[in-house]
Amino acid sequence: MIADCLSPSEIERCERTAHAGAQERFRRGRILLRNIFGRALNIPPKNVTLTLGEYGKPFVGGIHFNMSHTEGVMILAVSQGEIGVDVETPSPGRDIRGLVNRYFTRVEREQFAALPPALQAEAFLRGWTCKEAVLKALGTGVRDLQNVSVDLDPRLPPRVLECPGSQGWLLECWKVGDASAAVCVEN
Repeated sequence: MIADCLSPSEIERCERTAHAGAQERFRRGRILLRNIFGRALNIPPKNVTLTLGEYGKPFVGGIHFNMSHTEGVMILAVSQGEIGVDVETPSPGRDIRGLVNRYFTRVEREQFAALPPALQAEAFLRGWTCKEAVLKALGTGVRDLQNVSVDLDPRLPPRVLECPGSQGWLLECWKVGDASAAVCVEN
């Protein structure tokens, strides 16, 4: 059976996830990941060794990859260098202004406030998605949201304005239905 390829720790993590939809997305994502890497490495999916970095970013040998999923959308990106992806769907009733004030940098807050109100919801979703993609590329997770600045204006090409370290990063974002998706790779 295809689900037999999950490790005991992946099964445990899946069972700990309270939200049934998130649990199923994690399970499907790991099965897909193991099958793709199993085929690429010519080994059974169960034998693919996934190791976790300091902040939980998974690795397969020296292969750089990242995965993100939300309702109806899953993205897997593979690169020769560090890479991060994120996909987010809009959440009606989300306190966008509160999240911007809490997690966005001063530069982003000023840019957000200067945007026409009709663009602010799109700018928030793009910004949040791009920030998470950058942090996932860095391998730190969302704990450093306030330390990464991205261009929020949806009328302009996405770009990293500031992030920990001095590496150059390339950032791209796009729409998948209502969802916002972003990928960040080492330049």
